[in-house]
Amino acid sequence: MKSVVGIDPSLSNTAVCVYDGTDFATTCFPTKPTGRLLRHRIDRYCFVAAGVCKLLVEAQRPTLVLIEGYGFRSQAANAQGEFGGILRFLINSALPTGLHNVAEVAPATLKKFAAGKGNAKKIAMVAALTKRYDVLFETDDEYDAYALARMAACLAGIEEPQTQQQRTAMETVRKSAGIPTLAEGTEEVTLALSKDRHGYACQLRPLKTGN
Repeated sequence: MKSVVGIDPSLSNTAVCVYDGTDFATTCFPTKPTGRLLRHRIDRYCFVAAGVCKLLVEAQRPTLVLIEGYGFRSQAANAQGEFGGILRFLINSALPTGLHNVAEVAPATLKKFAAGKGNAKKIAMVAALTKRYDVLFETDDEYDAYALARMAACLAGIEEPQTQQQRTAMETVRKSAGIPTLAEGTEEVTLALSKDRHGYACQLRPLKTGN
């Protein structure tokens, strides 16, 4: 069975939605700053990124992973860039195909898919998704991740888009990022979480198989 994943990266509450062809399952990684030093920031980012990668590994070779692109309109732009770089690096290491089946979705494109307009407010996105798919989440981040997983399911051919706006948004993703194909014979990895005296860290290890 094909699986797809939607990731909404957030410094305070990254959300991941995994669709296995039957159910959509969302997971959140809420965090708060643990200190002002560089190591505190990086440990925080690595903890979240490692959790996301663990879900990707458990999804067993997802056909497509969509991650919301950067929106540098806040004063936290530098921190978002740091976190986004670490997250993408670890995703590249965790997936057997690297980033070949990972595509970014611009915030405006995601809004168009979810609510029909690229400038839709967050409340309009939530209302549209709730009405169309009869879902209810506690955070905006979960709604974003769910919308990304829905789009990924359509792009992967698991589901059909329901509106012309959704088709247009999907075509935008196809043109900007393409829909990569899975590579064969790539090395799998396993991910281990560890906790150090400053916070959290992660380690990616080759998956050993016997012959």
